[in-house]
Amino acid sequence: MPDPLAPQVDYAIQSSAKPEEPGFVFTDLAFERIASMDDEPVAFSLEGMPEAFIERAIAPAIDEIESLIEASERGDKCDLPLTAARRDALRKAYATNQQRVYRVRTAGQSEHDAVHSVLVFPNAMGYQSIDEARDDFDICAVGIWSVHTVTRDWIVSTRGCGGASDFGEECDAAEHAVKTTLEIR
Repeated sequence: MPDPLAPQVDYAIQSSAKPEEPGFVFTDLAFERIASMDDEPVAFSLEGMPEAFIERAIAPAIDEIESLIEASERGDKCDLPLTAARRDALRKAYATNQQRVYRVRTAGQSEHDAVHSVLVFPNAMGYQSIDEARDDFDICAVGIWSVHTVTRDWIVSTRGCGGASDFGEECDAAEHAVKTTLEIR
């Protein structure tokens, strides 16, 4: 069994979703295990989950924005589709920003097992409330990002475990731990 505290990098992580599914980044993300969240814009606790660890990837925010726009164009938004002007405004606001993706895994999980994830990206559009952010980011599909919190600086979304997995119980526990202890700095 690998040492859970040793830094590990997995450069071959890909979503198991098909490219036409909304809410998924289509590029490979380089996830790296992190030992501490001290320097991160968010923090959450995995207390009581000794086998769990956190991985982080940093990627261009425009990837998620383009995925959102494609979902809107397919009619997958819960609310009204994004207008052409709104799509352009989102692309302009997020063109140069970075997003951080955190996922909680346990030692026995493979990259294809269900994991709980947290997405953090700058509040480049200046949303004042969760409802404002959801107007742009709310997609009605299972396993898609759901806006959790909005601050002046950050938008934090979470994505549940979804899918069948031998690790469903651990993933559900991770989802509960994250959602009940999540703090934005």
